[in-house]
Amino acid sequence: IQLSAEGKNRDIKFLDYGAGGAETSNMARGCGVHHVVAYDPHYAENIQEIHNKTNFPGILSIRDEEQLAELGPFDAVVFQSAIEHVTNPLGELKTIFSLMAPGGYFYVNNPVMDLNKELGQLKAAKKIVKKDRISYYHPDHLNYLTARQFEDLLKSVGFKVTARTHYPP
Repeated sequence: IQLSAEGKNRDIKFLDYGAGGAETSNMARGCGVHHVVAYDPHYAENIQEIHNKTNFPGILSIRDEEQLAELGPFDAVVFQSAIEHVTNPLGELKTIFSLMAPGGYFYVNNPVMDLNKELGQLKAAKKIVKKDRISYYHPDHLNYLTARQFEDLLKSVGFKVTARTHYPP
């Protein structure tokens, strides 16, 4: 995270998009990043108050997309374990792309879900628990993308995909 905004002689601006409890924001602050924004439009209305009690100091926690746009552009954006929870992944990725500084870094992850391959397991399951191979199929996940679909979606927005890692279940 010690990116230092190249040639700009300043600290990077870091965005934790879909921050939830702001774990990734804490990591950035712990690594010495000064300008950290935790954005989550679906978190509690008193997001700043909650994050102040549970996180490193200096994290700006917001829910408002207009305020977010005013704080950019961001040199590094992390969308950690959240894209499967949104109704419009393409729209969210376009928003993130528009918030990024030229040459910025974007890290995003999502569970590898291949509904066609796993449909039989899903139909046969009486109950799905965390240790099950198909545990990521739960009501809070709104979209299911294969790795190729996800990469194509990123490229269609304008992201250059530099690495793709698939962790086996």
